[in-house]
Amino acid sequence: MRSKTAAVLIGQIEQRLQANGLGLRGALILPTRLAAMQLAEVFLAPITAWLSAEPRCTAQTLALALRRVAVASLAAMKAPGVARGA
Repeated sequence: MRSKTAAVLIGQIEQRLQANGLGLRGALILPTRLAAMQLAEVFLAPITAWLSAEPRCTAQTLALALRRVAVASLAAMKAPGVARGA
């Protein structure tokens, strides 16, 4: 189940990266597919734990944390010279 979920999420993230211009060659230090894989795993680990009743927090808190991690991860993956807002 997790591998199917990851595959769908990777595809969706890859599409969003492409739509935002981050799928262009040289926009990220990683190939787009690998960047999407990294982001998907960053999202799935805490979601899986949260659904398994591991450390509890509200859905809003989890969503905020995931959003902040996504923004920071993308900033770290952008190639030098690529605008931070792209």
